[in-house]
Amino acid sequence: MKNGVPQSMAGLAADLKVDCLRVGDPQNKLATHEIWMATNTHYNHNYMTWVETGYTVGRIDTMNAGLIWGDNHFWADQRDPNNGNNYHEWYIRDFATGVWVDHGITWVPNSNNWTIWNNHQVVGTSIDAGAYAGGGQIGMESSTSNVRAFGQGANFRYNPGNGAWVAPPYLTAGDPGQNVLFTSKNSTSSINSWSAQGCNVPLAAGAPTVGGADIAPTQFQEAVEANRAKPRLTADNSSAVVDDVANAFEMKDRGTARVTETSRSRYAASENAVIDDDRQVIVVQIDGDGTVPRSMTQVDAVPRGNVTVTIDPETRQVLDMAVTGETKNLSAMGRTVEIG
Repeated sequence: MKNGVPQSMAGLAADLKVDCLRVGDPQNKLATHEIWMATNTHYNHNYMTWVETGYTVGRIDTMNAGLIWGDNHFWADQRDPNNGNNYHEWYIRDFATGVWVDHGITWVPNSNNWTIWNNHQVVGTSIDAGAYAGGGQIGMESSTSNVRAFGQGANFRYNPGNGAWVAPPYLTAGDPGQNVLFTSKNSTSSINSWSAQGCNVPLAAGAPTVGGADIAPTQFQEAVEANRAKPRLTADNSSAVVDDVANAFEMKDRGTARVTETSRSRYAASENAVIDDDRQVIVVQIDGDGTVPRSMTQVDAVPRGNVTVTIDPETRQVLDMAVTGETKNLSAMGRTVEIG
């Protein structure tokens, strides 16, 4: 930002690290460490389109069917918000604390698309998210004050469109109404830190801790192994999973539910994204009025609409989720069963 005016750019990146990141109510609350950029410079929407990437914490084995969200590297986008907000969240891999990882978002020239990279590798492409961004942020976001977190950012940089990557010359504090806990006002790429209670302060409730140390990753791996011992999920035996997804997304006016056996990459393509992952998944679609379960607060309006979730049939780990105003027929992608 320069004098409150977004400066056009063709990319945003930063090295990010978390030493701890945990909320007390992971079923309903959110914490992230991320970079975020608006991408709607050339669009005329009531709400902005945007892309973000970084770390996110979510639920761990909280649903009856054993579905699990982990602590993930992720990227997300909001495209065409006039069409039911059209929110998507894509998980890259589990994250580890205490490790620096480069995260970035780069505009694809002569298009409305953006590539996302993690640890110097392209991990996805957001299609039709807008051209030439205007404004970006780095830092921690939480939907609760019951959070224990410490993170660092370094080498915060942007691409002004000429191929160079430079430190932003204009950095300003975020809107106080967003409860920004840390923002850099330096015009260099030095390391800066933020802290929300720190790593050794016990949470009020919910998050598993021993002496201030997280044991959640251990519980997550235990849940994965336990799920491997269960029957592999198919389109025919996923009715309990459908019910749990509906409950997690607080579905109202629930309509038709469909389960499709396909590959993750084929599903991503149907949602205007590129994911280089051909593993077999089940895709749960539920028509109705659902909302993102982890109290997303970054957007101007909480996403509501039809819900779609992709699930690893062996581990029952959630790989992607979407809340959109669209109803899509995925039956051409694989065996599809309608569940009442």
